Amino acid sequence: MPYLKIMQLGFKRAFVYRGKVILLLLSSIASIFILQKFWLALYGDDYTQYIYVANYAMVSQILRIVYRINAPGTLSGRIRTGAISVELLRPWEYMNSLLFEDFGTIVANLASSGLVLFIMARLLFDMQIPPIGNIVLFLVSAFLGFLLLFLVKAIVAMACFWLTEAFYLLILVDVVIDLLSGQFLPTWLVPEWLERIMNALPFVWIYQKPISLYLSQEKTMFMKEYVPLFLQQIAWAVFLYLMMYVVWHTAVKKLNVQGG
Repeated sequence: MPYLKIMQLGFKRAFVYRGKVILLLLSSIASIFILQKFWLALYGDDYTQYIYVANYAMVSQILRIVYRINAPGTLSGRIRTGAISVELLRPWEYMNSLLFEDFGTIVANLASSGLVLFIMARLLFDMQIPPIGNIVLFLVSAFLGFLLLFLVKAIVAMACFWLTEAFYLLILVDVVIDLLSGQFLPTWLVPEWLERIMNALPFVWIYQKPISLYLSQEKTMFMKEYVPLFLQQIAWAVFLYLMMYVVWHTAVKKLNVQGG
């Protein structure tokens, strides 16, 4: 199956730049240290709340290092150079190939830098380890979060079909995701008007919702609490996939009309 080969390619590529992985690990550890000091200054009198937000920051950094994907930059680059016309001749759906390649990439990220950062956070900062059920729910939700991240960035990268360069748009969407996904500030710490905006967009399902499953202390029934959460996350993924499908085929049709 060609998509499995593509996924293996993404997995292998993630191990090429080992120096970059080391720098990312060091920057993530530094970020955790700084965030812990920040939350300690803010919640020094509320130990329970401090422990929660400190662990929230650690899980967020692990997700951040695992969520490093290449497809948006690859897609925009090939559109800009015209190499996309060659990709359209291959015997598979190009966007699906990018998805599988990046899936291989995040599996590699998890197996290398993600696990290393988890172990270091546990040893250096006493990171909380939840019950196995929470970990399973977290991994499922984080995978769906990866799908949302891929789809949002892929849609933005397709702007290259109409613009000369989408590089700055990709930087902008990274900033928007950082601000509105709960990566740093979850919805319950922001003003009410901003919380409504965050809850109306798909970004909180990339970071905040998976993290909340990891840190959840609820003992309620799975069907009552977690199935609706996953259904909402899946609904966003389906909506964004359909949007990507429409934008992609509109762009390809435009490319064919103009002569490839």
